[in-house]
Amino acid sequence: MVETVSAPRLRGTLAGTFWAVTYLGFDLPVLLATIEPIIGIIAPRLVLNGAAATVAVMRAFPGLSVKDAAAHTISNSADANARNF
Repeated sequence: MVETVSAPRLRGTLAGTFWAVTYLGFDLPVLLATIEPIIGIIAPRLVLNGAAATVAVMRAFPGLSVKDAAAHTISNSADANARNF
């Protein structure tokens, strides 16, 4: 799905990010079970809720898209590299 909705110049970045986040998600239960005796369960839940709320707001307002910011950064880098040659 990432390949079909992204611009060609962002496909590698977005696919890599998708897989990195996916694998981190697989490790999340182990991480939570490991840190629960040390800091409790409330703090990690607050962090996860904050992350979920951030993603929900970003999805609700397309102008806050990370994809647009990444495209802008990549195009600026490409322009800067082109001027250096």
